[in-house]
Amino acid sequence: MSRERAAAVARIMRNRLQWGLHTGTIRVGDRIPGIRELAMEFAVDTRTALRACRVLEQEGLIETRRRSGMYVASRRVLAPSLTDAQASVVDLLCTALDRGICPGDLGRLLESSFYRRPVRVACVEANADHAAAIASMAAREYAVVAVAASIEEVVDRGVDGVLSTVAAAVTTSFLATTLRRLVEPIGLPVFAATVEPSQGIEIMRALSDRPIYAIGTDRRWAERAAAGLEGTDIGRNLRMFVLGEDDLDEIPHDADVFVTPAAAPLLTEFPVSKRAWPFRYSLPPTEARGLISAIVAEHGRSRSRNSSDGNANRTNEN
Repeated sequence: MSRERAAAVARIMRNRLQWGLHTGTIRVGDRIPGIRELAMEFAVDTRTALRACRVLEQEGLIETRRRSGMYVASRRVLAPSLTDAQASVVDLLCTALDRGICPGDLGRLLESSFYRRPVRVACVEANADHAAAIASMAAREYAVVAVAASIEEVVDRGVDGVLSTVAAAVTTSFLATTLRRLVEPIGLPVFAATVEPSQGIEIMRALSDRPIYAIGTDRRWAERAAAGLEGTDIGRNLRMFVLGEDDLDEIPHDADVFVTPAAAPLLTEFPVSKRAWPFRYSLPPTEARGLISAIVAEHGRSRSRNSSDGNANRTNEN
């Protein structure tokens, strides 16, 4: 019974941590409650609370610091090796990003060869709403070719069968740990996108005093959000609606409404579309720098391949 109870506590904690990371209300390095506090919150003994925390530690979600406590674990960002010139390009693009200029926009404005041949980046998720959100963000802000892939497809067909032609993968905090373990054999960098921090914090604050309505296309997306707020006081204020399954007329005319990128184009015929705010997604600074580095490195490899092919052709002609 104690083992089953520990698994249940670990599940709730896991969902809360992933949801917090996803919405920006929890950050890497944040301290989490101690064993005694967790035991009191979940009405279990300290041994059960400790066992639950060890599960999350083994999964890489939390880390214990000696004589300090438990913290949200840092994530190792796999970055490619860069030449000095490539590192300078990364610094330039990251500086532009800090000032609100998307790397893709800067590349186009400068008519740089950097974006003449867009890099392929896999957008891996388990539901259509999050998949569309991260694909839209990656294509818009980083000018990459977003290649959609489900986590089930990666597991079933294997990493080589699905991700062999991409330079990197983008996912969410919900699947980052799982995907990184899957792609470790091929060394593919994985980056986790989140709801744009200011929007995520704004929504979470609003939930403390009024209902917030969200519209998507995939029931799994709605279930994930509900799981992230399980057992919290604000969970009852998040109302999830799935197009084609739920009646949108039930949404009050004066309610705050948000819509996923997948649902937005399908919502135009409904009156609620005129007052629905789109969810915004972004990469945290460290993750953004990692993706930019992967893009720069891939362009360097492409130029090297093209140069080698050109030299080979000229040799054949001679």
